Amino acid sequence: MVTGLDYFSYSQLKLWEASRKMFWERYVLDKEPYDSEYISKGRALMEQLEYGLSDDNDPLLEAIVEQLPIYDEIELKLVQNIVTDKDDRIFLKGYLDSAKTDLSKFYEYKTGKHPWSQEKVDEDTQLLFYSTMIFLKTKKIPEATLVWAQTRMDDYGTLHYTGNIFDFKVTFTQKQINAMVKRILKTIREIADWQFDELDIEEHLVKEYVELTKKRDSLTGRLVMLTNEIKTRLEEENRKYGTSSYGEFTLAEKTVFSYSDKIGEFNKEILNMRKLERESGTATSSKTTYLKFNDIKI
Repeated sequence: MVTGLDYFSYSQLKLWEASRKMFWERYVLDKEPYDSEYISKGRALMEQLEYGLSDDNDPLLEAIVEQLPIYDEIELKLVQNIVTDKDDRIFLKGYLDSAKTDLSKFYEYKTGKHPWSQEKVDEDTQLLFYSTMIFLKTKKIPEATLVWAQTRMDDYGTLHYTGNIFDFKVTFTQKQINAMVKRILKTIREIADWQFDELDIEEHLVKEYVELTKKRDSLTGRLVMLTNEIKTRLEEENRKYGTSSYGEFTLAEKTVFSYSDKIGEFNKEILNMRKLERESGTATSSKTTYLKFNDIKI
């Protein structure tokens, strides 16, 4: 089995499932990875924790690091092989933010703006991926803890720590570990069987497509303006119908319902059941193709 990769990581799993084209660009063409202020914030936190310094001048950074729970090891590189269905050995690789030497427990630090909850942590696939690696190595399921150093964006667009730290513990089940092993092997097999083939499309076709798309966008914008103008006139005149020699307009109504929290809980339960069926392989799927176009910026 040839994947063209020296190792397999959680980042690769996540990107492969999100976009195979982006996966190709990142891991085959070696395109620079996506970066953001939130990613930089997390990187600075680990630098401060490991080396005692970073480029982040957040006044609360040092105080946050002093409050973080820490195990024996920091930024621990974890490598574990996994045997594929073709008896090939693929190396899984990951970095544990902090872990006990015997890998019985580990911490994952987060600094993102999106709030974490116990329910969200219980379903976190990154923690599950690392727990699966540890299980393959030690034959024991570790205790994982996500530690969230809360951040917020100020009025000037700068990201700051709030000073609040939350931690959420989770120990995954054997069923979840087994499902992740299957998911990893499935993804590795897909990567080995897939390649990104490009076809050179005739220039005149692409040029016409781009020109028509721009015209469509311009016409759509104008159409929205006309729609709003006519709707406003009908509302101001308290009329339901408008007419002309070209056609008629009707000020139609639609009803939008707001449901109780009980319905929201049912919907959440259904979403969780769907996710479990996808991960366990119970759910069946079908694929359709559609065309996406990315304009080349010059």
